[in-house]
Amino acid sequence: MLPGSTKDHFLPPSRAYDVCGRKVAEYGTGVQPAVFAYDDANHMISLTTWRMGRCIWKKVE
Repeated sequence: MLPGSTKDHFLPPSRAYDVCGRKVAEYGTGVQPAVFAYDDANHMISLTTWRMGRCIWKKVE
């Protein structure tokens, strides 16, 4: 494959989990970046995402 081709820049999604096994972050080339927060009862209480705007990632809550 030639350097600089599309496949060279593809990274599989990465996910982070807390000690309880809950997904707390997801990011990568093929997914929308997101951060998750949970309360003590394991309910998701927050989802933070970002969007692209004029070559700058902007935080959206």
